[in-house]
Amino acid sequence: MYLFAITLLFSIFGEEDDCTFKKKELYRIDRVVKCLQHLPYEKGKGETADTMKTVRSYIDCYAYRDIMINPPSPFAGYDILAELKRIENTDYANGLDFHLAIANAFNRLEDAHANYIFPCSSLFAYIFPFKFVFEVPNPTKPAEIVVKIAESLVNGATKKFIDEGGINITGKEVVKLNLPDLDDSVNLKPEEAIAKWADKFVKSSRTPAAKLAYALTQDEFVVRGLSSYPIPEGEIGITIKTDNGEQTVNVPFYGLSNADITDVNDMLSTKCPSQERIQSNNMTEQTNGEQSLFEIEEKHFQSVMNAHKDDPLFQQIFENIWKSQELRKVFSKNSKIFRSSEKLLLPFEKEMRRKVEKIISEQFALSDKRKSCRRNLSFKERVSEKIRKLKTNSNNDQKIPVNYTSNEEKPQLKILKNTSHVIAGVIDAYKVGYLFVGTFELVTTEEIVEWLSGIINGITYIKDHAYKLVVDLRTNGGGLFTFSDWLFKFLFPEEYPIFPTNTVVASEYSKRHLKLISQSPFNFITEPMTQELINDVWEKPKKTVPVIDEDGQERSQDWVYRFVEDYERALQSILQDVPLSYRNVRMFAPSDIMFLTDGTCGSACGRLLKHVKEKKLGKVVGLGGVLSGSSIPFDIASFAGSSVIDTNVVERNRPQSRAMNENTQFQNVTNENVFPYPGKVPRLSTNIRISLIAAYSHDWNTPDELLEFKIIEPDEIFPIYADLINGFNPEGIVKTVAQVKSSFDKCYDWEVKDNYACSIPSGNEHAVFGNPCASGSFNENQCKLSRCERGYYLNKEGKCKKRPYMGPSEYHVDDTICKFPQMEPGRADRFIDCLKQLPYDKNEAAKTLKSIRGYLDMYAYRDIMANPPAPFKSDKFDILTELDRIEKTEYTSGLDFHNAIGLAFSKMKDSVSIYQFPCSQPFAFALPYNFKFEVPDPSKPDEIIVKLVELLPLVTQVYEKDIGRSFKERIVTKITMDDLAEVANEKPEVTIARWCDENIPFSKSPAARLNYGLEKHFAIRSLTSYAVMDGSVKVTLKKDDGGTETIPLYWYGMSTSEISSSGVLYDNFCKAASSTSNDEKGWKTTDEKGTKQLQKLLQSTKMHQKKLIDEYKLSVNMSKEQIKMQDEAEIRKIREKYANDTQFINVFEKFITNKPLRAMLAKDRILHQPLEHLLPPAVQELHKLMEEENQKMAAESKRKQSRSNDAAEVKEIGEIPNVIHGVVIPGWKIGYCSIKSFSVSAEEDFSKFVQIVVNVVQEAKNNNFKMVFDVRGNGGGSSILSSIVYHLLFSETFPLNSRYKYVRAKPSDAFVATLADGETSLFTDYETLDVIDKVANIPTTEKKTIVDGKERFQTWSGSFAINYDRLLYSFIDGLIPSSLYGKNLFDPNDLLFVTDGECAAACSLFLKQVKESQLAKVVGVGGVLTRKDVGFDIASSGANSVLSPSILKELKCETETTEDWPSQFPRQNTDVTLAVLAGYSSDWKTPDEQLEFKVIEPDVVYPYYPSLEEARNANGYLTLLANVKKYFDVCYGWQVKVNGSCAVPDTDANAVYGNPCKEGKFADTCVFARCASGYYRYKDSKCVKSPVMTQLTKEENQPTKKKLSVGAIVAISVSVPVFVIVIVIIIIICVCKKKNKYAL
Repeated sequence: MYLFAITLLFSIFGEEDDCTFKKKELYRIDRVVKCLQHLPYEKGKGETADTMKTVRSYIDCYAYRDIMINPPSPFAGYDILAELKRIENTDYANGLDFHLAIANAFNRLEDAHANYIFPCSSLFAYIFPFKFVFEVPNPTKPAEIVVKIAESLVNGATKKFIDEGGINITGKEVVKLNLPDLDDSVNLKPEEAIAKWADKFVKSSRTPAAKLAYALTQDEFVVRGLSSYPIPEGEIGITIKTDNGEQTVNVPFYGLSNADITDVNDMLSTKCPSQERIQSNNMTEQTNGEQSLFEIEEKHFQSVMNAHKDDPLFQQIFENIWKSQELRKVFSKNSKIFRSSEKLLLPFEKEMRRKVEKIISEQFALSDKRKSCRRNLSFKERVSEKIRKLKTNSNNDQKIPVNYTSNEEKPQLKILKNTSHVIAGVIDAYKVGYLFVGTFELVTTEEIVEWLSGIINGITYIKDHAYKLVVDLRTNGGGLFTFSDWLFKFLFPEEYPIFPTNTVVASEYSKRHLKLISQSPFNFITEPMTQELINDVWEKPKKTVPVIDEDGQERSQDWVYRFVEDYERALQSILQDVPLSYRNVRMFAPSDIMFLTDGTCGSACGRLLKHVKEKKLGKVVGLGGVLSGSSIPFDIASFAGSSVIDTNVVERNRPQSRAMNENTQFQNVTNENVFPYPGKVPRLSTNIRISLIAAYSHDWNTPDELLEFKIIEPDEIFPIYADLINGFNPEGIVKTVAQVKSSFDKCYDWEVKDNYACSIPSGNEHAVFGNPCASGSFNENQCKLSRCERGYYLNKEGKCKKRPYMGPSEYHVDDTICKFPQMEPGRADRFIDCLKQLPYDKNEAAKTLKSIRGYLDMYAYRDIMANPPAPFKSDKFDILTELDRIEKTEYTSGLDFHNAIGLAFSKMKDSVSIYQFPCSQPFAFALPYNFKFEVPDPSKPDEIIVKLVELLPLVTQVYEKDIGRSFKERIVTKITMDDLAEVANEKPEVTIARWCDENIPFSKSPAARLNYGLEKHFAIRSLTSYAVMDGSVKVTLKKDDGGTETIPLYWYGMSTSEISSSGVLYDNFCKAASSTSNDEKGWKTTDEKGTKQLQKLLQSTKMHQKKLIDEYKLSVNMSKEQIKMQDEAEIRKIREKYANDTQFINVFEKFITNKPLRAMLAKDRILHQPLEHLLPPAVQELHKLMEEENQKMAAESKRKQSRSNDAAEVKEIGEIPNVIHGVVIPGWKIGYCSIKSFSVSAEEDFSKFVQIVVNVVQEAKNNNFKMVFDVRGNGGGSSILSSIVYHLLFSETFPLNSRYKYVRAKPSDAFVATLADGETSLFTDYETLDVIDKVANIPTTEKKTIVDGKERFQTWSGSFAINYDRLLYSFIDGLIPSSLYGKNLFDPNDLLFVTDGECAAACSLFLKQVKESQLAKVVGVGGVLTRKDVGFDIASSGANSVLSPSILKELKCETETTEDWPSQFPRQNTDVTLAVLAGYSSDWKTPDEQLEFKVIEPDVVYPYYPSLEEARNANGYLTLLANVKKYFDVCYGWQVKVNGSCAVPDTDANAVYGNPCKEGKFADTCVFARCASGYYRYKDSKCVKSPVMTQLTKEENQPTKKKLSVGAIVAISVSVPVFVIVIVIIIIICVCKKKNKYAL
């Protein structure tokens, strides 16, 4: 009875025990199996029948269903429909056997994208308590593998085996394996046994190398999913090596529970219930723990931003994605459509992966901690310091140049980024960068941004250091094509096409699926070759593919038309955050980038890697090997299908309404070739996965080969079998790279080394040919096609064809050629083709020329240039005649017409006279290199070495990637240009000088033009001033072996604005100014509504116009109050900023309280602009980029270098970047002030500028130092600032102001009138300083010019000065000690100016006055290599006050009539600037010579040319200074050394005499030196008293208030009391006399 009771209890509770499990605990395999056998099964009925029906509906959508029946070699055929039919007809003992049969049917497809996860199977896993590790002690002997035992990654698995009495075999070497599910395994080596097992059972790949990698690296041999592998039977016999010989240990598998399960009912009703048991309102969608982008709340957004506050790039990308809802939708949707192998992991597999990632991360953190401890600085502190410095020196290229490890003998991995998905680092010892990309499956915004920022920072750091790159794609199971394609485009932006050709089985679901893809502003279905939008791919022809199944029956599938999934816009949205210098630049040559793969790279990863290999873009190295004896070779990637779907995806995308579900299009389908929507699985936790879309080869030679079945072998295979932990920690990575880096030094049969000695066949002009790799070395005697130039692709015929634009539909409107991302270099011809769409219309051209002639009527040098004085006779040019010729010429495009006008202005050789035509503003063109002149021996100035030097890294990197080589610092022996006639045997420096002399428009001096060219204007140009640049500059370079090679330097264009179409370009940069224009096809016409409004405004009455003007003035008054408030706030900020700088505050307070000076400065900024501000915006932007690069490198050099010269200890005074820099050099007893511009943008900078000048001058004066002013490259600017400097240095010189004249015309009269307002400045007579009420009242002169035998006249004003002496004196007074005030601060022998001839406008007037008045020595730097008859002129344009349409527009508001003013240009953004005021000589002997044409040579010329090395070196100027300071000790013919022993003639009492300079020495004789303070020498007369201004303003006629001297004050102090006493005495006498009178 007791036995019966016990048996009854066991029968009651025993069954329940079989299905009772605790989460994360291990159990016997048979217990798990017995529990799962409770899954329901009823042949042909109910849940069983529904399961089979649903499975078939999925298989009918499977891309490779029929292809697998007869797949390409070397794969075996398999018909899954036949297998499903067999399963349906078989009787099974239980539900587990039934579902295992279906799972095995899917597994036989050997496609990781095709799986059947049967119900409840995800609740368990098969776990082996140990793992196996392969070691190859000697890589040269790959067959000698040592297999060792390691502890299981599953918590408690190893311990459970030991606790149950097993032996701990961790670390032991395996001799033999007895695998129960593999026959004869004991007769194999252990590594062969595992490889054969993997070949038989691993179904995530079709290739044996990848299968083995899955078994080892991803631990699928010891951690098995129930749906992926058969039930482990028996134990594995492991024979290990021991000290005493060998020992065999039998080890069982365990069952791991992933959930708490109470009983069978709990499992079948709760954990994996049937659909019938689930109420629709309680149904929850399984998301496997994924976090949707839309679950992120604002609070979370802020927390993420705060968490990454030290990573500016992360924050930038995160915020951009966060703000773009459309982009977030794409990521969210794609994450549901595209499934990587990682995303398809079961719960236990995900947990395993997370654990591995945690262990690896901890190892990296530990490694960082150890290394940072050696430096006594924590990892976090070092990163924070780097970020702080990054923010301090912020620019558009935000990179994190981290360097976390110390320098040790043993190679170390410097970690740049370490996340669960990306590891980026460098191994300095190998000069190799390493990038591990673990997945393209990114769901949350944090994941996306971490991934992007990690790759961007990692690759750009590696690129900046010129390292080679290893990209590790092992274990990458794919993910979103958006990110795999982004990485491809980032590395290889010039490749075309990015996306492979796809096809899909024609089913209702695939139709809906493709709509889901294309219903986004970022994703499109497009034509494979043209990238034109396909609105509905179902409208295209379909292809029926018949096949014979196993039963001999024919069946077929309809395949849709070939298409491309185009994510170009999504990619662009991400690429906008790439650092500027690496956008659209091919990052690495094929020889410098290597991809590592173990064959498991799948899905999106597989597509990327096979693309790389097919296009021969990089080296691909396989890690692992084929050990199973299989004939199938190593394939670099697996399952390269596309758009894998599973049950969750299908249910998400299923039509939700009952009406749609019951629609006839999904029911009663009679056509067997049209399949219904996949059915629902009858039991939850069942998941069916299939690959929906098939991707084809990227190779034009194999366009019909499916990537899924195309085996692409690696270039080389290394026997490296990494496990998840030890293979991806720092030591493991270094070890791997150490083995594979040798492949960088090898060439493979597909490689071609570019060689420009190879001729290019006609008909294939855009091809690049080179030396092929033969027998492991490049054969220099052969030439073969290497690649196509940037912007072209190799078509099927082997020709380089221009690639079409890849992008969304709205750009396909006959204007795709005008699409330019911001600041992305592209070959110049694309930009030229775009600009040639600018319409040319004769009527519009006539209006343009009429307006230009109106401006030229005021141009100061219009007629003078028609017959210029010597030595400029050969520069004779009549611009009016040229405009007549242009008007008579027929042009094919507006570009040719406007470029002709621009070239006409260029021939005037005037730095302030420039024509900017419509549409040209955003574009600039650049060469990849500029030219550098080196003069090894200054005593031989004609012996010059010419080298190539990088100017803009942005362009250089694109070119070098196009060419595949770098030519930096190569010596140039010959230059040939399309726009310059070739001269035989001409030296390259002379060729450049000749081109500059003919084409640089900014000076009439050949020396200045050459310096302009070498500085930046030869290699950076715009179409406004130069001929069309669509070719190349041919350069012959010297080779190391003494020979030469000729290479082309291509022109590249860039747009400073984002141009998405010609319509956008038109609207923003060249829209017609009125409705009268005739725009040609391809350009958007003016908006009709806008045209009507414009016409209405033009037809408005004078009264209405006055009303508009009054309203405008009112708005101005209102804005003035706002400006005042902003102004006060800004002043407070400046005061707070410089609270501790008393000198600055002193200057600033004097300035802000001087309202007239502030007003004058504001006006001066508009009227007197430097050359740089007059250049086209795009050129200015490129110059700015160059300056930023210079400053960055200069700052870096400042940190690194100590002193440039042992005597040159530099004391910094102050600096405004690109404006002024002041220092003193005590060792040389020299003060140095570099003034690069007289233009400042803020009042703070104005005060700082003055403070720097005052401080450096005072420091030099107080220490009896000599003074050097460097005005190289100074394009002018504010005449106020130049006058302040002049007043400070030469306050006793008369006159202080320049002499002007101008061409009389109503607009120029109005313009000149604005220059003086009576409060800030006055018009005065140049000689007497008498105030002139109106310049127009000065007697005029009629000047006649004869051009082509015809007389032409211009009316010129009389001469005058613009005088603001008192205003400046009141400002300067007190800034320097009174002992220095009112006199010239430096003797001419102790003051030196350095110029390259570029000193223009305000700088030119300043410097030429210094030289004419003999106030200092002037040293010219550079040389005159052509036009030696002209000589070296110390300064360029002698004009001042620039007139432009925008200034005239302002003047019109204040002028009653504008009838004679220039007409409006017919197109917006047409601009012209020209010189109005002509500056005249300050030499009394040549008062009528215009400074523009007066060549004033320096005292000496030193052969030193503009150099980027100097600009990029913080103390670069010291090199020049060290060589020119010797000229202080040389005297020149004009110099006189003041000698107190010289007697002054009685007839010239106010003169100062001294010793003259003769033959380089001061003689003992006495000659006139200068006039005493307050006197000047007029012509040849004696020293006469300097005049003073007779009135303060136009309204007041008062004598000048002079500052009293100390002597005068003393005299007055004495005389006043005496005078009072005398008066008192006189009064007393008078009173006394009066009293006496009365007394009498």
